[in-house]
Amino acid sequence: ESHFEEENYPEVEHWSRKIKSEFPDATPEEANRLDQLIILSMFKQAEEKERTGNHLAAAETFESLVDEFPGDKLSAQALYTAGLNYQQGGEEDRAIACYQRLIGTYETSEYFSDSILLANPLYEKRNAWDEIEKNIDLLFYSDPSNEDARQALFSLAKILKKRGVPQRSIAGFEKYRARYPEDLSRGLEATYQIAELRQKGGLETEALDTYRRLLDEHRSAQSADGPLDFDDFKLAKAHFLLAEDTYRRYQAIRLIEPVEVNWKRKEELLDQVIKEYLVTVDYRYPEFSIPASFRIGEAYEDFGEALVTSDRPPGLSEEEREAYDELLEEKAYPYEEKAVETYELTLTKSEQAGVFNEWVGRAHQRLSLLAPWLHSPIEIEVITEVKRGSTALPEPAPITSIHSGMPSEPGSPRRAASAAEEAGTPEAGELASQEEKHARVFQVPIGDENWELELLVLPIAEPGAEREIRILTDIRQGEK
Repeated sequence: ESHFEEENYPEVEHWSRKIKSEFPDATPEEANRLDQLIILSMFKQAEEKERTGNHLAAAETFESLVDEFPGDKLSAQALYTAGLNYQQGGEEDRAIACYQRLIGTYETSEYFSDSILLANPLYEKRNAWDEIEKNIDLLFYSDPSNEDARQALFSLAKILKKRGVPQRSIAGFEKYRARYPEDLSRGLEATYQIAELRQKGGLETEALDTYRRLLDEHRSAQSADGPLDFDDFKLAKAHFLLAEDTYRRYQAIRLIEPVEVNWKRKEELLDQVIKEYLVTVDYRYPEFSIPASFRIGEAYEDFGEALVTSDRPPGLSEEEREAYDELLEEKAYPYEEKAVETYELTLTKSEQAGVFNEWVGRAHQRLSLLAPWLHSPIEIEVITEVKRGSTALPEPAPITSIHSGMPSEPGSPRRAASAAEEAGTPEAGELASQEEKHARVFQVPIGDENWELELLVLPIAEPGAEREIRILTDIRQGEK
């Protein structure tokens, strides 16, 4: 005991073991007293090795203590500390063995949860997903209200998604939803992640069903008590993708016999398409609102074209056929008018948002075909590099026409011709001679700053003409 007071722990251990071996008939109380001196001296010696940076020796001493006295109250702490020291000493497999031994032997220890949380990242390095899932389940079943178990399960599902293990990731998100139904916000996030995984995996039908489920769950969650934290951007994406599915079904309907039946089906789907895209537009995220706006215009245009190209009743005389064609033209005209208005609205929205993308280019292209007297085709110079702090702009890249690479479906020449004749507007060639021009300014993110890109848009002499036009550009730094 004097050695113990002097903190000479090697001597304490030595004499305690010597006395224990020489007096095998000691009473239980005396034997227990000697064991406690041995345990404490071993623990203190291991701590001293740890303090001096000798982590492997410290870990081995802690582990030896557990091997010799597995039932002592210090054993769980010693095993946990052994794992920490093995980990610091670069012996991760031996660290895992210590943590797992503690998890399997000392379930009620205060070190149980921490051992799982330390072992799982080591398993992650080894892609040992089964072991991680088992540990998380142990953590949950030991205490269903354990917040660490909740966080670990959701984190695992996200890690599996990032690591390219989609089926396991989906299973993890589904397990989270089933295990924590009261967590509405993360439940929605889990559903969204499942939808994305199915979409990326090419499971289109299943993905759309999951996006639909997301919207249903969100509506239900909104009526429940408690805060709801979910990104509207993801709701906008879900609405857009579901609207795209409805649009594909709408486009597939052709006005063939029986024309009246198909006409009614297509008209009903047109209303549904517009309604669904308008919901997307209301979210005001340009990534989805601009293409949704364009699609509404395209849907109107498609309906007008479907009317004009619909099957004619059999047995019409030449005069009857001509009259029938004129009637269809009249019925198609309002839809083309709505298409033009919607395409123009798409351009307005893009300017307000400072966005110029494929959908804006397609809107320009459709307007140049449907209303060329108002919207001549344009070309835009592509700037490939901007160096901050440079006084000179980079050399212009080759001109790229907005409508190059876009669908080359015919517009509505009958509409253009009739409207031009009524309005007395000049031909496309005359437009070019007027040298009309207007500037558009767009916000361009470069690094963590916004820059302004000014484009001077010039008309082309004739639609589709191969003529090089340089666009006057100016780039200036805007506010962060």
